[in-house]
Amino acid sequence: YLINGKVDIFYYRDVNGEHYLADKGENKLYPLSDVEKDVYENGYHYKQENRRYIGILKDLFKDSPKASREVDGTILTHKSLIRITRDYHQDVCSNEACIIYEKQLPATAVYIGPLLGVNCSFLIRTMKDFHDENYYFTGSKWPASLNPAAGISLCVNLPYFNEKSYFQDDMVLSRSVDKTKTSITSSASYKTYYNDISCTRYYLDNTFVLKYEFLNGAFSPTIQIGGFISFVFQTDYRRNLEVRREDNSLEESKQFTDCPFNNLIYGVTIGTGGTIRLHKDQKMFIDLMYAYGSGFFQHLGTNILSMNIIVPFRL
Repeated sequence: YLINGKVDIFYYRDVNGEHYLADKGENKLYPLSDVEKDVYENGYHYKQENRRYIGILKDLFKDSPKASREVDGTILTHKSLIRITRDYHQDVCSNEACIIYEKQLPATAVYIGPLLGVNCSFLIRTMKDFHDENYYFTGSKWPASLNPAAGISLCVNLPYFNEKSYFQDDMVLSRSVDKTKTSITSSASYKTYYNDISCTRYYLDNTFVLKYEFLNGAFSPTIQIGGFISFVFQTDYRRNLEVRREDNSLEESKQFTDCPFNNLIYGVTIGTGGTIRLHKDQKMFIDLMYAYGSGFFQHLGTNILSMNIIVPFRL
């Protein structure tokens, strides 16, 4: 039950999604559905909402002018259906209490706890060539590196949006180790420029996502989507350059330590995972995430695959 009264509203969830039904004491259940349908008209294809539940609710609430007027603004959520059904009962039951049971939405729960994880980071070139001053990145290939991560996670459920939805914010300390070697031959001088580049970055990452849990039970699969901002607070950058003549004799050797990369990286993240219920108020989150970042450097994007384990405590 969401509401048990003169008009009953029911709710259940299965592998096909969420379902709402209504009954007006006739022992006949009316599905409240909102199904999109494909429409082809004048050579155009578009989707049209089929809000069949509006007509059903208007018929069920027809003896309450106030509730009938509010039906058009009703959506298929716990909060919206409880509100309009409560208004209906208050209108038609002025001299009696005719709501036997009304489901109360769960209180907002806040979880906070330590995070431990591991990430696989690598850079990808988005274009082949670089500006003249950054010629040494042309043709670069960046192998992946495996790095530890640790931090703290805050998770808040959003019952008034959806009982199975959460907002999660992870603050994580980690590092990335990026290495590449390039060789570029000048067509004018026939000299070859060999560059051996390495960069170790230590950063604080703030990832914020909306998470949704499927099913109920000891284990619930999850999906999540959001964004992140990373601040690089320490960098160890080296570029060793060797210039060799056509006969491979060494002409020049230098080392550069001024890092050309930006300290602020931002981007989007998506992922999946699961929630394990250890006992009533104790959960464990396992998050598998992919993050793509821009702003790092021209024509270079950051990519991070991560697995985090979080054991939060309810406040």
